[in-house]
Amino acid sequence: MADLTQSRAVAAGGAEPRSLAELALFFLRLGTTAFGGPAAHVAMMEDELVRRRKWLSSEKFLDLLGASNLIPGPSSSELAIHIGSTLGICAPDGWG
Repeated sequence: MADLTQSRAVAAGGAEPRSLAELALFFLRLGTTAFGGPAAHVAMMEDELVRRRKWLSSEKFLDLLGASNLIPGPSSSELAIHIGSTLGICAPDGWG
């Protein structure tokens, strides 16, 4: 599992989160401190995950955002699910 997680993170843009707890703490902080709805959440995710932590490349983030916008519902929630799946830490059963 660690090899899969590492390969996904490297393909996604660089460093990888050390654990599910690290990713969960990021989203907990985002959910408790972010105001402004999905647009603000998406901007904060991009700043933190692409620019600061470098868990995703800018291109991969924009691909995930585009896919999230195609699905009905709040784009920030869908984007968070896609990010967790892409990083290979909290992928739901059956997701590759």
